[in-house]
Amino acid sequence: MGDTIPNLSFEGISGNNLYNVELSEFKGKPMIIKLWATWCGACLSDISSNNDLQKMFSDSLQFLMVSNEKKDILKNAIQKNPFNNDFRIPVLRDSNSQLISLFEIRFVPHYIWLNSSGIVVAQTTSEHVTPQNIQSFLHDKNFFLPAKQDEKRIPINYSQTLLSDSQVYNRLHIEHNSLLTSHLKGASSVISRSSSGDYMNRRLVVTNLSLKGLYRIAFGTPAHRFHNYPQHKVIVETMDKRISNYYCYELIVPFPDTTLLYSTMRKDLKRYFSIKCKFERRLMNCYILKRCHDSQLPVTNDSTPNATYNQFNVQLSNQPLDKLVEILREYLTSDLYVDVINETNWTKNIDIELNVDLKDVKILNEYLNTAGLELIRAKREIEVLVLH
Repeated sequence: MGDTIPNLSFEGISGNNLYNVELSEFKGKPMIIKLWATWCGACLSDISSNNDLQKMFSDSLQFLMVSNEKKDILKNAIQKNPFNNDFRIPVLRDSNSQLISLFEIRFVPHYIWLNSSGIVVAQTTSEHVTPQNIQSFLHDKNFFLPAKQDEKRIPINYSQTLLSDSQVYNRLHIEHNSLLTSHLKGASSVISRSSSGDYMNRRLVVTNLSLKGLYRIAFGTPAHRFHNYPQHKVIVETMDKRISNYYCYELIVPFPDTTLLYSTMRKDLKRYFSIKCKFERRLMNCYILKRCHDSQLPVTNDSTPNATYNQFNVQLSNQPLDKLVEILREYLTSDLYVDVINETNWTKNIDIELNVDLKDVKILNEYLNTAGLELIRAKREIEVLVLH
């Protein structure tokens, strides 16, 4: 912190075109440099919100996205969403990994905040890249954010078992295996489900996940987002202190069968821990989506079905209202309000656009009202998973 970053050279990537660019070409504005990778789910998940913030602060701030991956990999990645015709952030290739070496970066995404003089004022994770923090960055002389601290990385090959550390072991074809370990220092929190190769639909690997998180995986279904039971619908009532511990878990079943995979995981949890779990109907605080006074909603004009969204913008064309509910559920649910429920009784597809922070319920409701909708807070009896 407080050092001036040197004038580094990069390769810029625009479609199939490459061009040479120096960091000094972007000076004059404060910058946020994002170190990322195409294989990093967390890096990809916030690209749209990064672009939204670049558009929001286009006159006063420059975002840059820097990766050290091969040209062809980056070219292929930027042909896909969320990179689109309205993408405003330069994508640069750091072929010599200059930034990674300079800042000793071990985990991505990694954000480097530079003031207009090129002085490093912060290094953060994604959670700190918000409109409020950017406003403070641009205008507050006492701007401060906690520094991102990377533990020393250890290599983990998720295409092999966690204990495959010998040539003999690598030659074995494992028919069945179940492994539970304590927290593995230096490893990321990852859920890896094998979807190809010898272990397709046979193997699940989890590193550094809470016990509650393991139960969410075991009791999830394809209907749930990422196949995990909703976090805020898991009610913890057990006195077992291990519930707050973090674990690594690996499971391989004898043949490709996701039903067998997750039922075996549930049996493992029952065997490893004394926690009892069951589904119950309970009265819980929820957000309820309703029509305003039985108003007519914006019925689709039979446009091409489309659904694009991020935290700050929703564009739905020819979509069922349940798609909007699914999106709201992603951003609004919490321990206080555990679900978003559709009580509109509306069955026709709709077109709707919302340009609002979906986590700001008050402002969100103002936008919904213009479409004949409203969100209210109320209690409803819903299914939850209770851990006793």
